[in-house]
Amino acid sequence: MRNKKIAAIFMIAVLLVSVFVFVGCEDPAVKVIYKDINPKYETDDSVEEYITVGEAEIKPDMTLLELSKDGFALEAWTTDKEGQNVFDPTKTYTQNVVVYAKWHRLPAMPANLAYDPDTHTVSWTAVSGATGYMIQLDDNSEQLVVNTTYDLPANMLNGTHTFKVTAKENKYSSQTANLSFYVNREQPKQYVSFFVGDEIWRIVEIVEGEVKLPAQPTEKGYAFAGWTTDKEGNTPFENRDLVGSLSVYAQFKKLPQTVSPRYVANTQTIEWNYTGGDAASFVVSFDGKETTIDFVEGQSAYSFALPQGLTDGTEYTVEIVTMSVNEVDGEALRSEKAVYNFTYSVIGESSVTVTFMVDGKEYDVKVVNSSGTILLPQEPTKTGYVFDKWTTDEAGEHVFNPSNITEYIVVYAQWTERPAAPQSVSFDATSGTISWDAIDGI
Repeated sequence: MRNKKIAAIFMIAVLLVSVFVFVGCEDPAVKVIYKDINPKYETDDSVEEYITVGEAEIKPDMTLLELSKDGFALEAWTTDKEGQNVFDPTKTYTQNVVVYAKWHRLPAMPANLAYDPDTHTVSWTAVSGATGYMIQLDDNSEQLVVNTTYDLPANMLNGTHTFKVTAKENKYSSQTANLSFYVNREQPKQYVSFFVGDEIWRIVEIVEGEVKLPAQPTEKGYAFAGWTTDKEGNTPFENRDLVGSLSVYAQFKKLPQTVSPRYVANTQTIEWNYTGGDAASFVVSFDGKETTIDFVEGQSAYSFALPQGLTDGTEYTVEIVTMSVNEVDGEALRSEKAVYNFTYSVIGESSVTVTFMVDGKEYDVKVVNSSGTILLPQEPTKTGYVFDKWTTDEAGEHVFNPSNITEYIVVYAQWTERPAAPQSVSFDATSGTISWDAIDGI
């Protein structure tokens, strides 16, 4: 009996040792490593083409990693970059497997969804690559159609209705376009659709052959020039005897440039430059009087001579309006008014002056007042640069101090080049970050 117990204990010990040995020798878990295209790779081929976005132990019943990207659907995880071999977690793997995200571009959302009150049809623009469209009227069941128009049911009640349409490309769907519209079958109405560019500005019902014109649209730097029945602006819209719905388009004409005047004390003139080719003249308003100065083709520098009898040290205001060669309704287009305030200075033989130079040309002359100071002129401008400072040397080492001036001096404009605009801006859907290329000097 004693020997049997010893034998049983021995067998149990052997069995436990075998289990521990088996567990200790078991292979480590085999993993799947998920990779997706590196968004920075398109603009910088020095970075890795793919980045790791996750990993997991391979199991037959595992759920594969889900990713999202605007405008795309994750089609599959494949074991090759070309997307030919789909990863199958039910297979047996003896080593880690790298898989790559295969994306499918979703179809675009249907555009220009519109309701025609005359024909009682809803229409939209065809989507490239779409195999059909899923539509839904109000709360009715969805329907799959292949056309880009839908005729409303003849027994549809008057009132407000909703319509939804989604582009389908096999199993893939676009975002849903929505439309709310009003149905009135008893009295078909006619409308004028007023467009600004490609966008509808207003829709106005035709009443007794005409419409109430909407407020004129505005666009910075341009003047509204009227409505036309064609986008090119060749045929003016006539608001009378209207019998059917139509579309009209806003037309604009560019306003002339607003000038930047400056006071030149040594010549007692107001000067400005004009580089546009659309000016006819400049109207200068000073001391209650207007003076017209004609634009001269090929000439960029213009001036207005100040009248005699002005008071030394007194502040005056001059206003200049650029008149265009272009007209709207028979009136010439006018620029925004340039308003310039300056202090009149009499330059005598004993006057101390400061001459301001910009890129080798005289920009302005200021007379030093009795306290040895001056008011700096309006800062000059230069394409691609920002004005930095005035210096007493052309090299830009000694900053000019507009006080304690006792003798004639020449000062020079110094510039700082504007940095380039950021390029290659990209969005990383995985990390939710926006990045761009570095700019030298920033």
